[in-house]
Amino acid sequence: MLPNEISQIQASGIHLLEQENYTEALNCLRAIPTPNLSLAIAIIQLAKTHEQKDQLDKALYLREIAAEWDPNNHDNYFYLIGLASTLEDEWRVALHSQALLELWQTRQDLDIPTLRKVLSMSIPQLLERGYNEYFFTLLATYCENYLSGQDQRSIFGLLAILALTHCPDMVSEFDGLWDPLDLTRPIIRDTMNFFKKSTVRGSSLLAYYLEQEAMKLDAENLLEKEQQFYLLAETIEYHLHGSQHQKAQEIIQYLLSHWPLSVLEQLSPQPGLNKGSHRLFFDFSFKLCFHMPYLSDNRSKIRSYQKCSETALSRFDIYKHPDLVTPQFSKTTPPTKIGYLGLAFNKHPVGFLSYQSILHHDPTQFQVYCYDISPENSSAETDFIRAQLESRIPNFCDLRRKPWKDVVRTIQQDQIDILVYMDASTNPIGFQILPFRPAPIQMSWLGGDSPAIPEIDYFIVDPYILPDDAQADYDETLLRLPTFAAVDSFEVGELDPEQARHNLDVPADAILFWTAANAAKRSPESIQAQLEILKHVPNGFLAIKGLGDTVAVSEAYRQLATQKGIENRLRFIKTTQLEENHRAQLTIADLVLDTFPYTGATHTFEALYVGTPVLTVVGRHYYGRMSYSLLKNCQLEDCITYSMEDYIQRGIQLGSDREFLDRVKVQVKGSRSSSVIWDAKGFTRSLEAVYQQVVKNRIR
Repeated sequence: MLPNEISQIQASGIHLLEQENYTEALNCLRAIPTPNLSLAIAIIQLAKTHEQKDQLDKALYLREIAAEWDPNNHDNYFYLIGLASTLEDEWRVALHSQALLELWQTRQDLDIPTLRKVLSMSIPQLLERGYNEYFFTLLATYCENYLSGQDQRSIFGLLAILALTHCPDMVSEFDGLWDPLDLTRPIIRDTMNFFKKSTVRGSSLLAYYLEQEAMKLDAENLLEKEQQFYLLAETIEYHLHGSQHQKAQEIIQYLLSHWPLSVLEQLSPQPGLNKGSHRLFFDFSFKLCFHMPYLSDNRSKIRSYQKCSETALSRFDIYKHPDLVTPQFSKTTPPTKIGYLGLAFNKHPVGFLSYQSILHHDPTQFQVYCYDISPENSSAETDFIRAQLESRIPNFCDLRRKPWKDVVRTIQQDQIDILVYMDASTNPIGFQILPFRPAPIQMSWLGGDSPAIPEIDYFIVDPYILPDDAQADYDETLLRLPTFAAVDSFEVGELDPEQARHNLDVPADAILFWTAANAAKRSPESIQAQLEILKHVPNGFLAIKGLGDTVAVSEAYRQLATQKGIENRLRFIKTTQLEENHRAQLTIADLVLDTFPYTGATHTFEALYVGTPVLTVVGRHYYGRMSYSLLKNCQLEDCITYSMEDYIQRGIQLGSDREFLDRVKVQVKGSRSSSVIWDAKGFTRSLEAVYQQVVKNRIR
């Protein structure tokens, strides 16, 4: 058949499909030999239009037709499985799962999907909806054919743990293919991220198993003691996301009692000595210290462990590669070179709070560099924040797939005057780069509390986010600007407030309290206080939204609410895909109830921006004062409390006195024209003044 004949038949067939004349369309199209990728693509495009209209049965049928002309397209099978499971069509789930299995077993798909892609599509949905055998068989087959080494062992281990509850008959199939330490690999945490919206209780199951295995080890034996540490440290995050804060607290206390500061200091690396366990200090920094602020507001204690572990962690590479340390250079002529080093030059909380300030720099006085060091598996998609930075910052350096040594050399070659690290202790790459001092002056800003790396000279804060006595807990100098961050605006989606409340079954005259946070922030104290407020506001409702083990979180709220007789006034909100839609939702809330001891930052910014007040309680740690800083700079004293008792009473007052609440709302909206937090350009001028001063001080 000639190409032009195929094109004519294809056009006719697609037209018939658009008219939903499926029988004639198939009779027409089957004259075209298989495979034919262009035909399959055209049919899939038509299926997508039906998916957008929520016409899932038609989309499913069209994708099945497309599979005839492109039988090796795993993406299409992902969608087919997802559509079939959504429509509760078990026969089709089985049919398309089997087709995908055969494709993977014969390895005929030339475009091999990554594990991230497999998990981001429809496969976890199978477990969610009860198609357990298909879930385990598909993932095990993928793992066997496309993963190897530690990654393969780790996923086999995770499947074995999930199978204990969800498919016991398959547990034995993974015998001998993994061991408990395989469950502490980074791939497990990455994989578990895809279950944060799930009801399968993956976090709780994994934490329980790891703890059981850890306690079988002998803490008196140094090797087993370290292995026990790795297993238990891994459980902390899973306990927090499973709303088991008390359990996480017990694990941390146990580990601190067995690994006091005196022991850690003895194990710290020393120049010229092959001493110290990199993994021990890595896990101490990123699994223990990182999560302590979710459970405690004891800044001095947290900082003491943070200093010990993070300083030690930052020494390993610098002792191995002393030749990389940057030679001193002196430059006194403008423009001053400012380098922003980070992982979030995109639609991420750090990106939202920084990009406008970065774009406001005076190009006659400052030459700005952005060094993007996102992980290798981060999306290469360009969102609007990244697009603006790339187009308006001439020296935007995409180093996402560069080894850390290359990043150091790049910054050295650019002869940056001030390097500003924007990701705190959220990623280990900063601990590899900053110790080599690629810039003579180094600062920490945003991303959280400053990492305890000795080569960081300054920490950008404000008068409120750390109290006056905090300098004693920091080796770096605290630079207090008017605010720790500022934005000019946020994009807000469209929403009909009346309809949105109606959809939640919340009366128009009711008080709608709102809490949005990941499960780790939902301490028992926070949940208790929020529900106590709700109990004493008879016409109040509480909207609850966020990531984590959603079943565990909802159970924590429902159980306590039932005891208080207010369970019928809880409203659980699904997460939104787009940030602008999340902000639009905030407009229907009357009062946001902050979490404690880990308070809001970006979420508080967003709520205040749309005119919704936030009630907070002030702590001692950086994370316990983020909302306080923003509220203080908006002069919203009525939204600031200093104890949980005051927090509860103020919440009841605001919920019970509509005039009081309305006055506060007027203050919130009025702050948009006066507060420093809504003036990114002014904040940048303050930053620039500080930059010029520290450069001048160094020259002296």
